[in-house]
Formats: sequence, structure tokens, C-alpha cells
Amino acid sequence: MIWPVNRAAAVISAFREITAAAPDELTTWCSLTRFPGAPPLVRVDTTYLGRSDAAIALLQPFDRIDGLLSDTRRVLPVSDIGAITDEPTKPAPSRQQGTLVTGLTDQFIDALLTQSIEPLMAVQIRHLGGALERPSDTAAGPVTAPYLISFVGIQPNPESGTTLKARANIFLDTLTPVNTTKVPFNFLAPEQNAADAFDTATLARLRAVKQHRDPDGVFRSNHPVG
Repeated sequence: MIWPVNRAAAVISAFREITAAAPDELTTWCSLTRFPGAPPLVRVDTTYLGRSDAAIALLQPFDRIDGLLSDTRRVLPVSDIGAITDEPTKPAPSRQQGTLVTGLTDQFIDALLTQSIEPLMAVQIRHLGGALERPSDTAAGPVTAPYLISFVGIQPNPESGTTLKARANIFLDTLTPVNTTKVPFNFLAPEQNAADAFDTATLARLRAVKQHRDPDGVFRSNHPVG
């Protein structure tokens, strides 16, 4: 679902209402976007693993918002879930920075509604929960933070990366009271490292495994644990 940016306040309000009581089967992301050559927009990407009538009932707060420009909700096979966000599949010179938060502050929402996100291309709020917050035997363990916020922009050169980071930091400042300062490993920014994704004990265990199993560093990573 896509609306013009002047409906952002209503969309974000509905997003907060829905995610506050969302069942495990419902996933909802809310994004403010400003793509080159296009007007600023607010969009919601969502999926529900269940009956369509149940999904319609859960998403009613969005249906009460006027000005809808696009609504592509439909029944999909599980194999097509990746097509919902229609993200590019080819490499591009972009920068992404994110953080896990325990909530959405009014200051952050006010900044989104009153300030331009440029030069960022998107500010996205992903609602988590469900299986992510339950016990896990993965290195990351359970992700208990209910939201992941990410900032994305085109980065054709190092200088633009500095500008993008500065803009993201303005929004991050409004999230200080709820910011866990942690981020999933696959969301690490170029200047971050594994310590920004794992706690101290987990990182020590991963380093011990790396030293024991791969002392010569045959396996490489952009964000090594060592």
C-alpha cells in the first residue's frame, strides 16, 4: 500500500496501533521513501500467513486512510513472498544503517513527519516479534526488540556516505531512550563490526570457534568476528 507523504501521520499511527497487538502470523513494515525523480511517499509492506479475511480484519486501520495511491495486496503462494517488497536483486552503490529499538519515540515520529529524509532514499521501520523473539540456538539468539529501523541511501562515492550517515544520525538521536545500539549481523554498516551485533559472551565464543576451526583465515567476511 502506498500513499502520498502527506498521509504519513495517519499511516504511522495505524502502523503503531496494528503492531502493538499483531499476532505472529502478521508482518508489517512502514517506510518513508524519496526515490530520485519521484515524489516522497509513505508505504506499507505486509504479509499474513493465514486466511485473507483475517488479514483484512487486522489491517482495517490502514483501510480507513484516504488518498491511497496503490494497493497490491493479494493472495500469494509462500514461494512469492520475496516479491512483496519488490527490492532490487542486482548490486547497487548504496549504504544501509540500522538499529534495533525497544519502541518508537514521539520525537522520532515527529522528526519523520516534519523533516525531509533527503539525502536518504528510505527510512524503514520493520516490526519484528514472532519466532524472532523466541529462544534460538543461533549465534544471535532471540531478538527481543520489537522494531528494526534502517536508513538507506545511494552512495556513489565515500563523500556521499558521510552525508548519508550524518542524516541518519539526526534521526538516531531522537531514538536514544529506546536504542539498543545493536543491529542484526546482516544489517551492519561499513564502519561497524561484529561487536555491534553480538553480546560480549557470544562474540568471545564465536572468536574461539573461528580460531579453532579456521586459524589461517580461509573463510572471509566483511565483518569478521576476530
